[in-house]
Amino acid sequence: MATSNVAAGKTRGNFNKGMLTMYAYTAVAMVNSACNGYDGSLMGSINAMTQCCVVTAADGSTAPCGPTDSITGLIMSIISVGTIVATLFSGYLSDKYGRRWAMAIGSATVIVAAVLQSAAVHVAMICLGRFLLGIGSAICGVASPTLITEIAPARMRGRLTGTYNCFWYAGSLIAAGVTYGTLQINGTASFRVPLALQALPSLINLIFVWFISESPRWLIANGQKEKAWHLLVKLHGDGDENDPVCKAEFEEICETIEREKRTSKAGWKELVATPGNRYRMMLNICIGLFGQWSGNNLVSYYLPRVLSQAGITDSHTQLLINIFVNIWNFFCALTGTVLIDFLGRRIMTIFATGMACFWLMMICIFTALYGGTGEHGVAMVAFIFLFYGLFSIGWTPMQALYPVEVLSYPMRANGMAANAFFANIAQFVNQFCTPVAFTNIGWRFYIVYVVWDAFELFVVSKYFVETKGRTLEDLDHVFNKTTPHDVEYAEKPGSVSEDGKLPDEKN
Repeated sequence: MATSNVAAGKTRGNFNKGMLTMYAYTAVAMVNSACNGYDGSLMGSINAMTQCCVVTAADGSTAPCGPTDSITGLIMSIISVGTIVATLFSGYLSDKYGRRWAMAIGSATVIVAAVLQSAAVHVAMICLGRFLLGIGSAICGVASPTLITEIAPARMRGRLTGTYNCFWYAGSLIAAGVTYGTLQINGTASFRVPLALQALPSLINLIFVWFISESPRWLIANGQKEKAWHLLVKLHGDGDENDPVCKAEFEEICETIEREKRTSKAGWKELVATPGNRYRMMLNICIGLFGQWSGNNLVSYYLPRVLSQAGITDSHTQLLINIFVNIWNFFCALTGTVLIDFLGRRIMTIFATGMACFWLMMICIFTALYGGTGEHGVAMVAFIFLFYGLFSIGWTPMQALYPVEVLSYPMRANGMAANAFFANIAQFVNQFCTPVAFTNIGWRFYIVYVVWDAFELFVVSKYFVETKGRTLEDLDHVFNKTTPHDVEYAEKPGSVSEDGKLPDEKN
């Protein structure tokens, strides 16, 4: 899609120098998502390794990851505790020092955490490492998607921010491949090497973050308008200071931020200051909870147990399936990212939620009828692929994109921290309760997620609004001036549109 520039007589494509520079900037931020994805696949894979009992079982027990289900759940879930703690200050860091510095602080914390957990000799040490890992991941998780959304033009915001979450599966795939390879190693190196390599995405980010620019919206909000203007011209105008689209975009951002400074409450109060803000926060919290409680964490962190219930107990086979699941998920997530700017956020999420509910129900039924027998194991593996693939198409791009879109600038950093808080509360419950629940109630645990997914489908259908085709400043306008249920039908104010054109350029 090209953007017409009437004044300059040029056509702004998606692959000019300015856009290529912007892609490079966003790629640096996207690397942080790979760290979270790496952990999702890593801990599920390590859970299938009997060698890892050395770091957890003080009594000599040979159970994977810990001597009891509770310790297994603790090691898995302590990362979420770190993330929950970090929500108290991750938004402040991003607003006070900028998105770049916040990413650097978060990445440095993750590197320290990876060293600690890879060198662990008992439960306390690996728990401390994973706790710090949660803190670093949370700081990056607030700053990275925010930076991407704030520097992306409206016409590409969905694809670029959605791609951020697709890198989750890139990290997950790397972890699956590494653990499959190190399974052949006898001794503790089989799991220490994958744990140490978790620092790699953060190391890449920490090296290259100093070569990218700060968010233009953060620059404007912090009195650096000239720098923000030159950045917009460089990225969106391909260096042309006479580009009328850049001028309109810059003026719109300045006016919106100045207005919000005059009317916004300080800090966390802004999140609930007005009916429109409370509605935004309701959507934001729903994304945080739904993105973790749809059954996806059940499959990613505890895939070996899911496969064992399907009668597939060989560690090599389980880890190989994990590799193919992540390849499949990465492809599906990229497909969803490409489609989300064309089909819209709402319709894709409704479709993905409905299909995820159906295929999780099929996993539940087949596990109840044939679990542990080895019968129809291929069918159950197919259901896992279908469930996770359809979840990835709709929910993977939405989890990073939708919260940033619905939050105004004064709400954005703390709102993203609140999103991470609720997402990690949900993730903690998943990770801590799942091994205990599987042991005590077996296949019936799936029923909880099937019922919850049906509830999600109702909420998404009734309350989620479409954000496709609007600039971030347009969304501020409609949430402030329009009742929430009418947002998707509200008239767009005169501003830069989805395709980057001014209103008078469309006729």
